[in-house]
Amino acid sequence: MRVQGKEFSLSHVESNAPGEHVEVWVASDGQVIKIGCEERVTPEVLDYRELRRRAYPPIGDQLDAIWKALGYLQMKKKLNLVAEADDILGAILNVKKRYPKDPVIVLED
Repeated sequence: MRVQGKEFSLSHVESNAPGEHVEVWVASDGQVIKIGCEERVTPEVLDYRELRRRAYPPIGDQLDAIWKALGYLQMKKKLNLVAEADDILGAILNVKKRYPKDPVIVLED
């Protein structure tokens, strides 16, 4: 939904009272609008934690970067990982070896 040129996505629906529902719409900058049965709009701003959560890269990308850095430091002999972390790094490297980034092209007859 667009409001005054800003794009909002439906976050969830709240039930305030029997038969009364409010849609909660959120913009990428954290602005929230609530639309109830009477179509009243109440602007609200999310706190910094929610804004940061939405702005951070996906957790998978964060973890990948951390494990790459740990692997690099270990390879350069600048870091000794504890056994558990070394086991996880080994498992991650094995998965990357088993499923490389280079796409596999399947030709059909």
